[in-house]
Amino acid sequence: MKNARGALIQLQRIGLDSSYQKEFKRFTGSTTDDRGSLIRRSDNRLLIHEGVENMLSVLLNTRCRASMLCCYGTSGFKRIQSFIDQYERVAVLLDNDAAGLRAAGKLPAKVKRLIPTLEPGLDANAAHQAGRLKEWLKSVMPC
Repeated sequence: MKNARGALIQLQRIGLDSSYQKEFKRFTGSTTDDRGSLIRRSDNRLLIHEGVENMLSVLLNTRCRASMLCCYGTSGFKRIQSFIDQYERVAVLLDNDAAGLRAAGKLPAKVKRLIPTLEPGLDANAAHQAGRLKEWLKSVMPC
């Protein structure tokens, strides 16, 4: 994970079992700076994701050309302002669970909230694993 200035500040290790299901997540390093994992693809559009698995599901299965930022959970929403400031159009792709909706309410007005219309708590990665990603994306995608 890098801060808004591009300095590496934290690493995340995700362990998978033999069927590629997540077994664990571990973080090394910490910071009080703004932080996240940014894939820069556009100079004026940013799509924020709660988790890296969701970001990768969208990134690898769509033609969306927006830059993508993973903030590593809803607690990360409070540490992404310097990333938001760099873009004209910003949206956050939520899981439609209580924690995400509550945290998204504290984001700046500039950030458009995208909430899936499928069942609550179904995120992009879960929809991808269930073979429903296309249906899920139709309900939320701005790109």
